[in-house]
Amino acid sequence: MSPQQYAGKSLSTEHYFNIFYKNRMPPVDFLQNYAPPKELLIMVLNRKLMLQQPNQQLLKKYIATFFGSQFPILADEATTGRELYELVWMKVRYMLNLSAHKRSLLWWNEKSEASRGAGLAPFALKFVDLSGVCCSLCHWSSKCHGCVVQPDYESPIYNLLLRNTYIACEWNLNFLETHFEVNNMNSQEH
Repeated sequence: MSPQQYAGKSLSTEHYFNIFYKNRMPPVDFLQNYAPPKELLIMVLNRKLMLQQPNQQLLKKYIATFFGSQFPILADEATTGRELYELVWMKVRYMLNLSAHKRSLLWWNEKSEASRGAGLAPFALKFVDLSGVCCSLCHWSSKCHGCVVQPDYESPIYNLLLRNTYIACEWNLNFLETHFEVNNMNSQEH
């Protein structure tokens, strides 16, 4: 789309997110006369995949279980996958004991590509739909729980985020059992 199409009309970050939430589809798909905002509000959901009972594995082997609270982060046109991981890490590390705060434990510091996100500690970020259960990139018949956000250092992911404003922070179960600090989740009295 050329800048002339927008004719000075631009959606605010909040308006863009509210339209997305209400209509369950990206505003860029049906509001083509408006420029998308410079910053996007991305909702992050904490989840873990739990193995279902054998008699319930007809459709999916795992079921998404949510914990903690969802939280927003802001991403702009220059945000890369690695920066998205860092933004989320800064928000969620309070849930962990101090031994987990070592930067060497963060898999995205290595320049490697993640395939499905299994076994990545402490977590993998995945593109999900509004429910937080299914992938927002794949067709539902592929039974995908979310495609992994690659921690690329150079390429911005703004265009992907325009159509996918929900991200699942999928925790590694072994890491969570070892480093999760239950007391940090309690409310603080002042």
